[in-house]
Amino acid sequence: GDTLVFGKLSLQTKTTPVMTVGGWTDMSRQTIERSSVQYVDAAFRAMAIAYGKKTNELFINTLNGGTYESVAATASADSVTDAVADASIAIYGNAGGRPQFILASPDVWKDLVTLFAVDGRPIVGGNAPVNNIGNANLPQMTANLFGLTVVVDPALAKGTCYIANSEAAVTWENGGPRRLSDEDITNLTSQFSVYGYTAYGVIYPEMIVKVTGLGTTA
Repeated sequence: GDTLVFGKLSLQTKTTPVMTVGGWTDMSRQTIERSSVQYVDAAFRAMAIAYGKKTNELFINTLNGGTYESVAATASADSVTDAVADASIAIYGNAGGRPQFILASPDVWKDLVTLFAVDGRPIVGGNAPVNNIGNANLPQMTANLFGLTVVVDPALAKGTCYIANSEAAVTWENGGPRRLSDEDITNLTSQFSVYGYTAYGVIYPEMIVKVTGLGTTA
């Protein structure tokens, strides 16, 4: 018969710009019709790759613009362990969530996969049978640390590392990239383009912790 605890949810209304991302190219009808290479397919593939790089860059810009709790670490196993533990406590305490991945620049990834035990044994990058804190595939630039997938993004500045939950940030997209094509009958050329509309937002900054002190920070 006790009265339930009263709670109130406060929401903020914010906006984020919708950006148009795209590019185009042209080629002659002779190239399209007589080349042994599938020129149109190759052009669309190249533009799709460029589209992906640009949208990723825009997302990283949005992510870097946020304000987050931070923890410090050095390139040692005990320090990284402390950083992951502190980040986990922060994400759970501030937002009731759990960390799901580590987002790292290539130099930070290198620091993580080259961690060694005090006896000189690799505990991430090597095939350590016991007492390892993670595993890595060096040629593929992948890793897993304490059960957290390490995502490497070359668009991140050197020395950048985040520990986060996937619900922290959102990408809105219209299903792009979409394709358009047109022709000029006066000079026998064809134009091709890809484009899309996209927007980004950090919804739960409390679910992101920035790790400082790893990689090349100079």
